Amino acid sequence: MKIKLLLSSLLIATSMNAQTNVNETEPELDESKATYFYYDDEIHVNSIGYTKRNLLEEKVYIMENNEIYFQEFIDFVGLVKGTINKETGTITIKNGQAMGTKQLTEGGTAHQMYFATMNPTTQQPETGEFTLKYIDKGDGKICIDGGSLCFALYYMEQEKPIVFLHTKGLKMINEEQIDNKIQKASYKYVDLDEEEEGNGVLESVKYGENIYFKSLETIVPEKWQVAKVINENNKISLFIPNNQFLSYLENIYFVFKTAKIDDSGKITELEGLTLPMTLDASTHTYKCTTAKNDFLGSLSYTITNSGVKNEWVTKYGNISITLPETQVTNGITTVIQPKTQENNQYYDLQGRAIQHPTRGIYIKNGKKIVIK
Repeated sequence: MKIKLLLSSLLIATSMNAQTNVNETEPELDESKATYFYYDDEIHVNSIGYTKRNLLEEKVYIMENNEIYFQEFIDFVGLVKGTINKETGTITIKNGQAMGTKQLTEGGTAHQMYFATMNPTTQQPETGEFTLKYIDKGDGKICIDGGSLCFALYYMEQEKPIVFLHTKGLKMINEEQIDNKIQKASYKYVDLDEEEEGNGVLESVKYGENIYFKSLETIVPEKWQVAKVINENNKISLFIPNNQFLSYLENIYFVFKTAKIDDSGKITELEGLTLPMTLDASTHTYKCTTAKNDFLGSLSYTITNSGVKNEWVTKYGNISITLPETQVTNGITTVIQPKTQENNQYYDLQGRAIQHPTRGIYIKNGKKIVIK
């Protein structure tokens, strides 16, 4: 219970800090003119590893002088400034922008952070400028695809750039386009720490090959988690990948996790949870249930000078999700790429797009593919 209360207070403080870590040269922005986007990408933290950042709600300001500001483009500090060219459908952003300060370790000093694209081979920030393409959907609605670029948040140490985290696979879609497709799903679980039953209503939306839920992790109800429908031997199941980004403050990261607990209490992380799906034709719903001893929840990672400490914040088992049939069969295809490209894509079990699959198990067109 103590760490749950800690997390709640940290999330409140995060929203306050996001407003204060800005550069002095940044203008006062009119909230009424903000365009809300969902960011969908991967985030890699140097001390923790990979997590998935699903439909992170952020704001973009398009100014009358063709300047554009992205709030929290990569993480929870500052604004990224660029210029938009509506004739060419491009946005140009300068690398090396100062992004405010960040405390990286428990009790450590704050570092001035900078934003830039990152060379994926050398893992170093780049100089100069970069360009994003966008699609104008009309009515001020634009969709941005930065999927081929890596973006880094870094600091300087002995005149050398040190990358703290980077993201890749960025796609941005107007919040309204997602929200118009949201449906309700019911959710039941048992809190394994409190030994109490819980239930509620989830928001769900199918976007591309994924189904997103807000929120399977009840302690951060504004966050989305991703899942995939897998068809294997004519049996369908809902697969919820491990390692999904939840929240951050100072030196603590919170990550959505899937795991199994045995009778002795030993916890083993899983690549993800597989929930068999049963169709109730009379109600047009799918019931998805977890196997015994499988659970999901959140893990906190505290970065210290001596390493990384982690601790379970929440654990939910005996999970049952009742999902509308239309969320499995319909939804938003993709607003950026043709559907034929989306359907030919391979994904690993963490939901990451793989351009050149080697040996292993992958997901393609909602089916498991084994490459030997």
